[in-house]
Amino acid sequence: MDASSMSDDAWIRSLDDATAKPVTDYGAIGISALALADGPDPWSATVLVCEPDGVLQAHVAGRDQIFLPLEGRGWLEVEDVRRDIEPGSYCVVRAGQRHAKGATTRLVVLVLQSPTIHVADDRPGHDDGVAPSATPSSSSSPGGGLPG
Repeated sequence: MDASSMSDDAWIRSLDDATAKPVTDYGAIGISALALADGPDPWSATVLVCEPDGVLQAHVAGRDQIFLPLEGRGWLEVEDVRRDIEPGSYCVVRAGQRHAKGATTRLVVLVLQSPTIHVADDRPGHDDGVAPSATPSSSSSPGGGLPG
């Protein structure tokens, strides 16, 4: 079934059909963003494309964020602690945390943002993969439309 015969409720779109826009906030160099979706709360899903040595300078997250690397290698620095990121890993940044990110090679990252994100917990007693619902983030102030 091709996209033209699918209903408006379910369809497939190639990322090649959309154009990512250069990011100009946060001292960005070599970073483009493609907004995929958003909704109430507010939540959003965005793809960041970071060229080799691209960087988003340190800034404070307006909402909780999950970074899911899809392609390439890079780094995420949260509160002055830098970690390498690549496919097979994901990162969580909480609202109010100072963070920066950059690419070692071309890096493509899915960024999910919401005022409160509960992450599946692997501590003893939480082996079902269901996110605990006890602790909201330290802040629920919405950020801008750009993934931080």
